[in-house]
Amino acid sequence: PRPKRSQTSYASYAPTRSYQPKPASDLSFRVGMRVHHKAFGMGVVREVTPMGGDVLLNVRFEKVGDKLMMAKTAAQFMKEV
Repeated sequence: PRPKRSQTSYASYAPTRSYQPKPASDLSFRVGMRVHHKAFGMGVVREVTPMGGDVLLNVRFEKVGDKLMMAKTAAQFMKEV
């Protein structure tokens, strides 16, 4: 015979707060935007692709060429000019 399973309710293990990622629409990067990145210098946003709770950016920088970066991280080092 199989051992009896505990009758513990799994509902008691549910988190009390759910994680809500910042919607991609709240991130202000858009195609054609001129930006300055602390490490890469001046650039232009070429593509903006929603990805999960973030946005994948393709930015062409004058001195280093194209870079792919996530908007939430890039926002710490990059601003519109």
